[in-house]
Amino acid sequence: MAAKANVPLAFMQKLSDSVFLYRATQSEPPHESAQPPLAARGQDTSAPQVILLLGWMDARDAHLAWYIQKYRDLHPLASIVLVKARTKGLAFSSVGREDTAPAIAPLRAVLGDGDEGSDPRLLIHAFSGGGSSSLHHLYDLYDPILPRHVTIFDSTPGVWTWSFASNLFTAGLRPGLIKSLIATPLGHLVALVSCLLIKVLGVVPDGQRVCDVEKMVSHGIIQAHADDAAGKGFVVVCREIFAGSSHVAHARADPDHYWRVVTETYRDGLFR
Repeated sequence: MAAKANVPLAFMQKLSDSVFLYRATQSEPPHESAQPPLAARGQDTSAPQVILLLGWMDARDAHLAWYIQKYRDLHPLASIVLVKARTKGLAFSSVGREDTAPAIAPLRAVLGDGDEGSDPRLLIHAFSGGGSSSLHHLYDLYDPILPRHVTIFDSTPGVWTWSFASNLFTAGLRPGLIKSLIATPLGHLVALVSCLLIKVLGVVPDGQRVCDVEKMVSHGIIQAHADDAAGKGFVVVCREIFAGSSHVAHARADPDHYWRVVTETYRDGLFR
């Protein structure tokens, strides 16, 4: 018991190094047969059937577990699928696709192929560039089409810029010799190579990523993406700016506000 207490995701079933599954009802093996309809199980038919959490790049298990526990409190009868992202998966599309693929089976076991006219029962919560990249692969892998869903974007999407690329490898590091002598020069080298690939060769990153004080993703760029999505017919339920909090840290800075927005966004998305 003591060993498990030190493993933040021990309460979830590990499907691969990057994908974990939590089922509120463990009476049947995961992704072997679909669960009965929610109404038949006496559940709230307005609650999400599945919550898909797409983590930011190289996120710590303890941090991801904190969000999952919050969702367990909000929706105790929902299944939860976690997809972890890593730097290598962001740099190489084939790796990101391979990391995301094990999430398809448990999602399909519960959601099936979906019904285009049905209410969304899938809640997707994507964090930063890692989450955006995983979402890109998810759309590509879920054949023929991902069932209707509500998506919450936290600190994403954005655009691949020099400042983003150079900050990519240094944002999580404390100031010191390692950051100054190794990580920062490496970050600028990555920025140079990526900008050459994008600007000169026309290579497009898998997932675009870039409140008011964060270095990684400007809220103005995110707002522009929301405008573009709305113009293309997507329903943009809510645009929320968390003043004073930093990249993927909004929930920690103001949890009551954050989870109220999450709850209201999913609820309002059901009726659009």
